[in-house]
Amino acid sequence: MQDKNILQTSVSSLFSVVDVASAKSNRTPPLPHDGCRANVCAVNILLIKLTSLGDVIHSTLALDAVKARFPQARITFVVDRSCALAVSGHPLVDRLIVADLRAQKSQLRAFRFGAVWTECRRVASELRQEHFDLAIDLQGAERSVLLLYLARAAKKFCKGRYPFVTGLRRKQAHALDELRQLLALADIPAEQCFPRLALPAEAGRDLAAKLPEALRPALASRRIVCISPFTSWVTKDVPLVTWINAAAAIHQLRPDLMFAFAATPDKKADIEAALATAPEDLRSRLFNLAGATTVPELARLVESSALVMASEGATGHFASALGTPLVVVFGPTSPSRVGPWGRSRVVRSDTATCLECYQRRCGQWICMDGLALPISRAALELLGPGE
Repeated sequence: MQDKNILQTSVSSLFSVVDVASAKSNRTPPLPHDGCRANVCAVNILLIKLTSLGDVIHSTLALDAVKARFPQARITFVVDRSCALAVSGHPLVDRLIVADLRAQKSQLRAFRFGAVWTECRRVASELRQEHFDLAIDLQGAERSVLLLYLARAAKKFCKGRYPFVTGLRRKQAHALDELRQLLALADIPAEQCFPRLALPAEAGRDLAAKLPEALRPALASRRIVCISPFTSWVTKDVPLVTWINAAAAIHQLRPDLMFAFAATPDKKADIEAALATAPEDLRSRLFNLAGATTVPELARLVESSALVMASEGATGHFASALGTPLVVVFGPTSPSRVGPWGRSRVVRSDTATCLECYQRRCGQWICMDGLALPISRAALELLGPGE
């Protein structure tokens, strides 16, 4: 908490000089489209969404919405380096400002305040190089709003309620609907827009070479079920044994499929131990890819899979944004708030009474009990009978 306060103080001091005239949205001139032919004028637009990866994926719907409203718009997008993949290759982003603010926490812990100040000044300098007709903070956190204040923009909007900018907060709405309502405030219709990822051509170029040889033919023929057991919240993580039991049930009807477990390197030993307990006839179809892929390669794996099965987290958002069928398990979080879109199935416990508790720690974890069968049923509905 002390580190967070120090970072906010450092950034606040940097952004203390605010263009008050541009901050008062009720006194700003109209956007160019109000005074010339609709949807024709060039408009310079700033979008801000720093973190987290799933939320940045959500925010890509704003890119399509902006281009539909202003086809000649030039879009600048500000994102944290940890989440840049979601927008770095997007064809609708004309200029990308990559901040490294999340990494500054470690600098603060090491008392390297000079490094934090240098990074903040760099981002501020890049941001203020241009004048924007419209700036929208899609995140609504303190650090993102400070960037919005700093921007030289005729009109400013943000998620949340902050002084000098027009904003809204709809905590009970789905995250996508909340974004659409925010864009509507800026006269940008977005009802028909959904998040989508546009992976760079080089993303996952070496994926096949990194996969076990036995798995490569399944990649080429889209016969992989990508399983993502782990998230940033331990309470959202479906136990590995549940995923293995679900894979065993799917294997009975779809013996042509391979199952690839994707995770960070620190989970490799846990997955290996769990796979050793799988039924013997299934083991040759199970693969441990923990630590084997980069984030771009994971995205390409998701795109090339027949199905993704995931605990609720960023991998599920990848699947929805890339159009890959998805089975996602919800426990402490709400599908009405951050649920998937497209071809998907949501699985939840029908016995737990503590769903949507939003707790990051739990001594019972009963919301993850007995889910193997509903997961496998949902998966087979999406997969179909096969050849």
